[in-house]
Amino acid sequence: MRTELTDALVHTAAPEAGKSELLCWDTTQDGLCLRVRPNGTRSYVVRYMLHGEERRLTLGEAGKISLSKARYLADDARSKAKDGIDPADTIRPQAPQAPQASYTLKKAADDYLTYLAAEKKSNSTQRQAKLYLTGTYFAPLHGIDIGKMTKKDVADRLTAIVQDHSRITAGAARSSLSALYFWLNKKHFDTVEYNPVKGTDKYKNDNVRDRVLSDSELAAIWKACGDDRYGKIVRLLILTGCRRQEVGGLCKAEVDLYNRTWTIPASRYKTNRPHTVYLAPAAVDLVASLLSDTGDAEFQHWSHCKAALDARLGDKVAPWTHHDLRRTMSTQMSEELEVPDSIIERALGHKQEKIKLTYNKNKYAKPLRAAWEQWAARVAQLTGDNVVVLPVKQSVA
Repeated sequence: MRTELTDALVHTAAPEAGKSELLCWDTTQDGLCLRVRPNGTRSYVVRYMLHGEERRLTLGEAGKISLSKARYLADDARSKAKDGIDPADTIRPQAPQAPQASYTLKKAADDYLTYLAAEKKSNSTQRQAKLYLTGTYFAPLHGIDIGKMTKKDVADRLTAIVQDHSRITAGAARSSLSALYFWLNKKHFDTVEYNPVKGTDKYKNDNVRDRVLSDSELAAIWKACGDDRYGKIVRLLILTGCRRQEVGGLCKAEVDLYNRTWTIPASRYKTNRPHTVYLAPAAVDLVASLLSDTGDAEFQHWSHCKAALDARLGDKVAPWTHHDLRRTMSTQMSEELEVPDSIIERALGHKQEKIKLTYNKNKYAKPLRAAWEQWAARVAQLTGDNVVVLPVKQSVA
Protein backbone atom coordinates (compact mmCIF):
# COMPACT_ATOMS: atom_id res chain seq x y z
CA MET A 1 0.00 0.00 0.00
CA ARG A 2 1.04 3.66 -0.44
CA THR A 3 1.03 5.84 2.66
CA GLU A 4 3.13 8.40 4.47
CA LEU A 5 5.52 6.52 6.71
CA THR A 6 5.61 7.69 10.33
CA ASP A 7 7.56 6.46 13.33
CA ALA A 8 4.32 5.11 14.82
CA LEU A 9 3.42 3.21 11.64
CA VAL A 10 6.93 1.79 11.34
CA HIS A 11 6.61 0.20 14.78
CA THR A 12 2.96 -0.97 14.57
CA ALA A 13 2.34 -2.03 10.98
CA ALA A 14 1.72 -5.76 10.53
CA PRO A 15 0.73 -7.99 7.57
CA GLU A 16 -2.77 -9.43 7.39
CA ALA A 17 -3.31 -12.97 8.60
CA GLY A 18 -2.15 -15.47 5.99
CA LYS A 19 -0.05 -12.90 4.10
CA SER A 20 3.70 -13.41 3.74
CA GLU A 21 4.51 -9.72 4.21
CA LEU A 22 3.27 -6.14 4.21
CA LEU A 23 4.79 -3.51 1.90
CA CYS A 24 4.23 0.14 2.80
CA TRP A 25 5.47 2.51 0.08
CA ASP A 26 6.32 5.98 1.37
CA THR A 27 4.50 8.91 -0.26
CA THR A 28 7.14 11.31 1.05
CA GLN A 29 10.21 9.66 -0.47
CA ASP A 30 9.80 8.00 -3.87
CA GLY A 31 10.98 4.39 -3.97
CA LEU A 32 11.21 3.90 -0.20
CA CYS A 33 9.33 0.96 1.27
CA LEU A 34 8.83 -0.47 4.74
CA ARG A 35 8.72 -4.27 4.56
CA VAL A 36 7.15 -6.11 7.51
CA ARG A 37 7.23 -9.90 7.87
CA PRO A 38 4.88 -12.02 10.04
CA ASN A 39 7.79 -12.79 12.41
CA GLY A 40 8.07 -9.06 13.20
CA THR A 41 11.11 -8.32 11.04
CA ARG A 42 10.94 -4.74 9.74
CA SER A 43 13.32 -3.41 7.12
CA TYR A 44 13.62 -0.49 4.72
CA VAL A 45 13.94 -1.21 1.00
CA VAL A 46 14.55 1.20 -1.86
CA ARG A 47 13.40 0.61 -5.43
CA TYR A 48 15.33 2.19 -8.30
CA MET A 49 15.95 1.85 -12.05
CA LEU A 50 19.41 1.12 -13.45
CA HIS A 51 20.14 0.63 -17.15
CA GLY A 52 16.44 0.15 -17.85
CA GLU A 53 15.78 -2.54 -15.26
CA GLU A 54 14.14 -2.34 -11.84
CA ARG A 55 16.24 -3.25 -8.81
CA ARG A 56 15.71 -3.26 -5.06
CA LEU A 57 18.18 -2.75 -2.25
CA THR A 58 17.69 -3.45 1.45
CA LEU A 59 18.82 -0.38 3.40
CA GLY A 60 18.64 -1.83 6.90
CA GLU A 61 16.44 -2.90 9.78
CA ALA A 62 13.87 -0.37 10.96
CA GLY A 63 15.07 -0.80 14.52
CA LYS A 64 18.68 0.07 13.63
CA ILE A 65 18.23 3.12 11.39
CA SER A 66 15.72 5.93 11.75
CA LEU A 67 13.01 6.80 9.25
CA SER A 68 14.77 10.04 8.36
CA LYS A 69 18.01 8.13 7.77
CA ALA A 70 16.18 5.63 5.56
CA ARG A 71 14.72 8.49 3.49
CA TYR A 72 18.18 10.00 3.09
CA LEU A 73 19.66 6.67 1.98
CA ALA A 74 16.78 6.04 -0.43
CA ASP A 75 17.15 9.47 -2.03
CA ASP A 76 20.93 9.01 -2.29
CA ALA A 77 20.51 5.56 -3.86
CA ARG A 78 18.06 6.79 -6.50
CA SER A 79 20.32 9.75 -7.32
CA LYS A 80 23.30 7.46 -7.86
CA ALA A 81 21.20 5.18 -10.08
CA LYS A 82 20.20 8.14 -12.27
CA ASP A 83 23.92 8.81 -12.79
CA GLY A 84 24.46 5.19 -13.86
CA ILE A 85 26.02 4.13 -10.56
CA ASP A 86 24.64 1.06 -8.83
CA PRO A 87 23.98 2.10 -5.21
CA ALA A 88 24.45 -1.53 -4.18
CA ASP A 89 28.16 -1.04 -4.91
CA THR A 90 28.49 2.09 -2.76
CA ILE A 91 25.92 1.82 0.02
CA ARG A 92 26.68 -0.64 2.79
CA PRO A 93 23.22 -1.41 4.18
CA GLN A 94 22.70 -2.56 7.72
CA ALA A 95 20.88 -5.65 6.56
CA PRO A 96 19.62 -8.46 8.76
CA GLN A 97 22.26 -11.04 9.54
CA ALA A 98 22.72 -13.35 6.58
CA PRO A 99 21.88 -17.01 7.06
CA GLN A 100 24.80 -19.35 7.68
CA ALA A 101 24.00 -21.58 4.72
CA SER A 102 24.17 -20.09 1.21
CA TYR A 103 20.86 -20.07 -0.62
CA THR A 104 22.05 -21.52 -3.92
CA LEU A 105 20.32 -21.73 -7.27
CA LYS A 106 19.84 -25.47 -6.73
CA LYS A 107 18.10 -24.94 -3.38
CA ALA A 108 15.97 -22.15 -4.82
CA ALA A 109 14.97 -24.36 -7.77
CA ASP A 110 13.91 -27.15 -5.39
CA ASP A 111 11.80 -24.67 -3.39
CA TYR A 112 10.28 -23.33 -6.60
CA LEU A 113 9.30 -26.82 -7.77
CA THR A 114 7.68 -27.47 -4.38
CA TYR A 115 5.72 -24.24 -4.81
CA LEU A 116 4.57 -25.20 -8.33
CA ALA A 117 3.35 -28.57 -7.06
CA ALA A 118 1.57 -27.03 -4.05
CA GLU A 119 -0.16 -24.49 -6.30
CA LYS A 120 -1.13 -27.32 -8.68
CA LYS A 121 0.42 -25.64 -11.69
CA SER A 122 0.03 -27.49 -14.99
CA ASN A 123 2.04 -30.67 -15.53
CA SER A 124 3.79 -29.11 -18.51
CA THR A 125 4.86 -26.10 -16.41
CA GLN A 126 6.26 -28.36 -13.70
CA ARG A 127 8.02 -30.61 -16.20
CA GLN A 128 9.66 -27.68 -17.99
CA ALA A 129 10.79 -26.05 -14.75
CA LYS A 130 12.31 -29.31 -13.51
CA LEU A 131 13.99 -30.01 -16.84
CA TYR A 132 15.73 -26.66 -17.18
CA LEU A 133 16.32 -25.67 -13.56
CA THR A 134 17.54 -28.97 -12.11
CA GLY A 135 18.95 -30.59 -15.24
CA THR A 136 22.25 -30.02 -17.01
CA TYR A 137 21.35 -26.68 -18.60
CA PHE A 138 22.21 -24.49 -15.60
CA ALA A 139 24.21 -27.12 -13.68
CA PRO A 140 27.40 -24.99 -13.64
CA LEU A 141 25.43 -22.30 -11.78
CA HIS A 142 23.71 -24.58 -9.25
CA GLY A 143 26.25 -23.84 -6.52
CA ILE A 144 26.07 -20.04 -6.85
CA ASP A 145 24.15 -18.04 -4.24
CA ILE A 146 21.05 -16.63 -5.93
CA GLY A 147 21.76 -13.18 -4.53
CA LYS A 148 25.23 -13.17 -6.07
CA MET A 149 24.24 -14.40 -9.52
CA THR A 150 25.25 -11.84 -12.17
CA LYS A 151 23.88 -11.05 -15.58
CA LYS A 152 27.19 -12.23 -17.06
CA ASP A 153 26.79 -15.62 -15.32
CA VAL A 154 23.41 -16.06 -16.95
CA ALA A 155 24.42 -14.70 -20.36
CA ASP A 156 27.51 -16.95 -20.57
CA ARG A 157 25.47 -20.00 -19.67
CA LEU A 158 22.77 -19.19 -22.25
CA THR A 159 25.47 -18.86 -24.90
CA ALA A 160 26.74 -22.32 -23.97
CA ILE A 161 23.21 -23.74 -24.23
CA VAL A 162 22.88 -22.30 -27.74
CA GLN A 163 26.15 -23.98 -28.72
CA ASP A 164 25.24 -27.32 -27.15
CA HIS A 165 21.59 -27.36 -28.15
CA SER A 166 19.81 -24.53 -30.00
CA ARG A 167 18.48 -20.99 -29.72
CA ILE A 168 15.01 -22.36 -29.04
CA THR A 169 16.30 -24.45 -26.13
CA ALA A 170 18.22 -21.47 -24.74
CA GLY A 171 15.10 -19.34 -24.95
CA ALA A 172 13.05 -21.94 -23.08
CA ALA A 173 15.74 -22.37 -20.42
CA ARG A 174 15.96 -18.60 -19.98
CA SER A 175 12.20 -18.37 -19.49
CA SER A 176 12.32 -20.96 -16.71
CA LEU A 177 15.17 -19.19 -14.91
CA SER A 178 13.45 -15.83 -15.26
CA ALA A 179 10.23 -17.29 -13.82
CA LEU A 180 12.20 -18.59 -10.84
CA TYR A 181 13.68 -15.15 -10.14
CA PHE A 182 10.32 -13.48 -10.62
CA TRP A 183 8.93 -15.81 -7.95
CA LEU A 184 11.88 -15.08 -5.66
CA ASN A 185 11.51 -11.30 -6.14
CA LYS A 186 7.80 -11.59 -5.46
CA LYS A 187 8.56 -13.41 -2.23
CA HIS A 188 11.14 -10.72 -1.46
CA PHE A 189 13.89 -12.98 -0.21
CA ASP A 190 16.46 -10.76 1.50
CA THR A 191 19.25 -12.16 -0.67
CA VAL A 192 17.55 -11.29 -3.98
CA GLU A 193 17.62 -7.64 -5.00
CA TYR A 194 17.01 -7.96 -8.76
CA ASN A 195 16.56 -10.42 -11.61
CA PRO A 196 19.93 -11.15 -13.32
CA VAL A 197 18.07 -12.68 -16.27
CA LYS A 198 16.71 -9.26 -17.29
CA GLY A 199 18.62 -7.76 -20.17
CA THR A 200 20.01 -11.06 -21.45
CA ASP A 201 19.23 -12.27 -24.97
CA LYS A 202 15.77 -13.84 -25.11
CA TYR A 203 16.81 -16.07 -28.03
CA LYS A 204 13.44 -15.81 -29.67
CA ASN A 205 12.91 -18.13 -32.60
CA ASP A 206 12.91 -15.83 -35.61
CA ASN A 207 11.70 -18.59 -37.91
CA VAL A 208 7.97 -18.87 -38.32
CA ARG A 209 6.83 -22.33 -37.34
CA ASP A 210 5.44 -23.29 -40.76
CA ARG A 211 7.99 -25.83 -42.02
CA VAL A 212 6.28 -28.64 -43.88
CA LEU A 213 8.46 -31.38 -45.33
CA SER A 214 8.17 -32.20 -49.00
CA ASP A 215 7.30 -35.72 -50.10
CA SER A 216 10.91 -36.43 -51.02
CA GLU A 217 12.19 -35.08 -47.69
CA LEU A 218 9.74 -37.18 -45.69
CA ALA A 219 10.71 -40.30 -47.68
CA ALA A 220 14.42 -39.54 -47.19
CA ILE A 221 14.04 -39.25 -43.42
CA TRP A 222 12.02 -42.47 -43.23
CA LYS A 223 14.60 -44.40 -45.25
CA ALA A 224 17.56 -42.94 -43.33
CA CYS A 225 16.15 -44.13 -40.01
CA GLY A 226 18.10 -47.04 -38.63
CA ASP A 227 16.66 -50.11 -36.93
CA ASP A 228 17.74 -48.73 -33.56
CA ARG A 229 15.47 -47.19 -30.95
CA TYR A 230 15.77 -43.64 -32.28
CA GLY A 231 15.02 -44.75 -35.84
CA LYS A 232 11.84 -46.47 -34.70
CA ILE A 233 10.85 -43.42 -32.66
CA VAL A 234 11.23 -41.07 -35.65
CA ARG A 235 9.12 -43.37 -37.81
CA LEU A 236 6.48 -43.48 -35.08
CA LEU A 237 6.57 -39.67 -34.93
CA ILE A 238 5.88 -39.64 -38.66
CA LEU A 239 2.97 -42.11 -38.46
CA THR A 240 1.26 -40.65 -35.38
CA GLY A 241 2.03 -36.93 -35.49
CA CYS A 242 2.71 -37.03 -31.75
CA ARG A 243 5.19 -34.81 -29.93
CA ARG A 244 8.64 -36.21 -29.34
CA GLN A 245 8.35 -36.33 -25.52
CA GLU A 246 5.13 -38.31 -25.86
CA VAL A 247 6.75 -40.97 -28.05
CA GLY A 248 9.98 -40.86 -26.06
CA GLY A 249 8.06 -41.66 -22.88
CA LEU A 250 5.97 -44.49 -24.35
CA CYS A 251 5.32 -47.26 -21.81
CA LYS A 252 3.49 -50.59 -21.75
CA ALA A 253 0.67 -49.45 -19.47
CA GLU A 254 -0.47 -46.95 -22.10
CA VAL A 255 -0.76 -49.40 -24.97
CA ASP A 256 -3.46 -51.88 -25.98
CA LEU A 257 -1.96 -53.76 -28.93
CA TYR A 258 -5.03 -55.96 -29.37
CA ASN A 259 -7.31 -52.97 -29.96
CA ARG A 260 -4.47 -50.99 -31.57
CA THR A 261 -4.75 -47.99 -29.24
CA TRP A 262 -2.25 -45.92 -27.35
CA THR A 263 -3.69 -43.70 -24.61
CA ILE A 264 -1.33 -41.02 -23.34
CA PRO A 265 -2.34 -40.09 -19.78
CA ALA A 266 -3.16 -36.51 -18.77
CA SER A 267 0.01 -36.37 -16.68
CA ARG A 268 2.09 -36.71 -19.86
CA TYR A 269 -0.03 -34.66 -22.23
CA LYS A 270 0.25 -30.94 -22.96
CA THR A 271 -3.47 -30.20 -22.53
CA ASN A 272 -3.61 -32.08 -19.21
CA ARG A 273 -6.20 -34.42 -20.70
CA PRO A 274 -5.70 -38.02 -21.82
CA HIS A 275 -5.22 -38.46 -25.56
CA THR A 276 -5.88 -41.66 -27.52
CA VAL A 277 -3.95 -42.50 -30.67
CA TYR A 278 -5.51 -45.12 -32.95
CA LEU A 279 -2.55 -47.05 -34.31
CA ALA A 280 -2.26 -48.13 -37.92
CA PRO A 281 -0.74 -51.62 -38.36
CA ALA A 282 2.68 -50.15 -39.24
CA ALA A 283 2.57 -48.10 -36.04
CA VAL A 284 1.56 -51.17 -34.02
CA ASP A 285 4.68 -52.97 -35.23
CA LEU A 286 6.89 -50.06 -34.21
CA VAL A 287 5.28 -49.74 -30.78
CA ALA A 288 5.57 -53.48 -30.11
CA SER A 289 9.22 -53.44 -31.15
CA LEU A 290 10.05 -50.41 -29.00
CA LEU A 291 8.42 -51.89 -25.90
CA SER A 292 10.11 -55.23 -26.51
CA ASP A 293 13.53 -53.62 -26.85
CA THR A 294 13.53 -51.08 -24.04
CA GLY A 295 10.46 -51.54 -21.86
CA ASP A 296 9.38 -48.33 -20.12
CA ALA A 297 12.74 -46.53 -20.15
CA GLU A 298 12.31 -42.95 -21.36
CA PHE A 299 14.39 -41.94 -24.39
CA GLN A 300 16.93 -39.17 -23.66
CA HIS A 301 19.45 -38.90 -26.50
CA TRP A 302 17.57 -36.64 -28.89
CA SER A 303 20.30 -34.19 -29.92
CA HIS A 304 23.05 -36.78 -30.47
CA CYS A 305 20.85 -39.19 -32.42
CA LYS A 306 19.28 -36.49 -34.60
CA ALA A 307 22.72 -35.14 -35.45
CA ALA A 308 23.71 -38.63 -36.62
CA LEU A 309 20.51 -38.90 -38.68
CA ASP A 310 21.12 -35.48 -40.25
CA ALA A 311 24.65 -36.57 -41.16
CA ARG A 312 23.25 -39.60 -43.00
CA LEU A 313 20.71 -37.40 -44.78
CA GLY A 314 23.34 -34.99 -46.07
CA ASP A 315 21.80 -32.36 -48.33
CA LYS A 316 18.68 -34.39 -49.06
CA VAL A 317 16.69 -32.55 -46.40
CA ALA A 318 16.84 -28.87 -45.43
CA PRO A 319 17.13 -28.10 -41.68
CA TRP A 320 14.17 -29.64 -39.88
CA THR A 321 12.87 -30.41 -36.40
CA HIS A 322 10.95 -33.31 -34.92
CA HIS A 323 7.91 -31.04 -34.61
CA ASP A 324 7.97 -30.53 -38.40
CA LEU A 325 6.90 -34.18 -38.74
CA ARG A 326 3.73 -33.39 -36.76
CA ARG A 327 2.99 -30.35 -38.92
CA THR A 328 3.64 -32.34 -42.09
CA MET A 329 1.13 -35.04 -41.11
CA SER A 330 -1.47 -32.39 -40.34
CA THR A 331 -0.93 -30.59 -43.65
CA GLN A 332 -0.97 -33.73 -45.76
CA MET A 333 -4.07 -35.06 -44.01
CA SER A 334 -5.82 -31.86 -45.02
CA GLU A 335 -4.44 -31.27 -48.50
CA GLU A 336 -3.81 -34.79 -49.83
CA LEU A 337 -6.28 -36.94 -47.90
CA GLU A 338 -9.04 -34.34 -47.41
CA VAL A 339 -9.51 -35.28 -43.78
CA PRO A 340 -11.92 -32.83 -42.08
CA ASP A 341 -10.23 -30.18 -39.94
CA SER A 342 -12.27 -31.25 -36.91
CA ILE A 343 -10.73 -34.74 -37.14
CA ILE A 344 -7.21 -33.43 -37.69
CA GLU A 345 -7.47 -31.20 -34.61
CA ARG A 346 -8.50 -34.20 -32.53
CA ALA A 347 -5.75 -36.36 -34.01
CA LEU A 348 -3.25 -33.68 -32.96
CA GLY A 349 -4.81 -33.58 -29.49
CA HIS A 350 -5.38 -29.84 -29.57
CA LYS A 351 -7.43 -28.44 -26.73
CA GLN A 352 -11.13 -28.27 -27.50
CA GLU A 353 -13.51 -25.51 -26.48
CA LYS A 354 -15.03 -26.10 -23.05
CA ILE A 355 -18.56 -26.02 -24.41
CA LYS A 356 -17.68 -28.82 -26.85
CA LEU A 357 -16.08 -30.89 -24.10
CA THR A 358 -19.19 -30.49 -21.99
CA TYR A 359 -21.86 -31.33 -24.54
CA ASN A 360 -20.10 -33.41 -27.19
CA LYS A 361 -18.90 -36.71 -25.73
CA ASN A 362 -18.39 -38.40 -29.14
CA LYS A 363 -14.76 -39.51 -29.22
CA TYR A 364 -14.71 -39.81 -33.02
CA ALA A 365 -12.98 -43.19 -32.80
CA LYS A 366 -13.92 -44.39 -36.28
CA PRO A 367 -12.98 -41.27 -38.27
CA LEU A 368 -9.81 -40.84 -36.23
CA ARG A 369 -8.70 -44.42 -36.88
CA ALA A 370 -9.52 -43.94 -40.55
CA ALA A 371 -7.45 -40.75 -40.71
CA TRP A 372 -4.35 -42.36 -39.17
CA GLU A 373 -4.63 -45.41 -41.41
CA GLN A 374 -5.05 -43.29 -44.52
CA TRP A 375 -1.96 -41.37 -43.47
CA ALA A 376 -0.04 -44.63 -42.97
CA ALA A 377 -1.02 -45.64 -46.49
CA ARG A 378 0.21 -42.28 -47.79
CA VAL A 379 3.56 -42.74 -46.01
CA ALA A 380 3.90 -46.26 -47.42
CA GLN A 381 3.23 -44.88 -50.89
CA LEU A 382 5.86 -42.15 -50.51
CA THR A 383 8.54 -44.40 -49.01
CA GLY A 384 7.92 -47.49 -51.10
CA ASP A 385 7.74 -49.63 -47.96
CA ASN A 386 5.70 -52.80 -48.10
CA VAL A 387 3.39 -51.76 -45.28
CA VAL A 388 0.09 -53.54 -44.68
CA VAL A 389 -2.73 -51.00 -44.44
CA LEU A 390 -6.30 -51.91 -43.65
CA PRO A 391 -8.88 -50.65 -46.17
CA VAL A 392 -10.91 -47.89 -44.53
CA LYS A 393 -13.37 -45.28 -45.61
CA GLN A 394 -13.12 -41.80 -44.16
CA SER A 395 -16.26 -40.55 -42.46
CA VAL A 396 -16.97 -36.82 -42.21
CA ALA A 397 -17.64 -35.22 -38.85
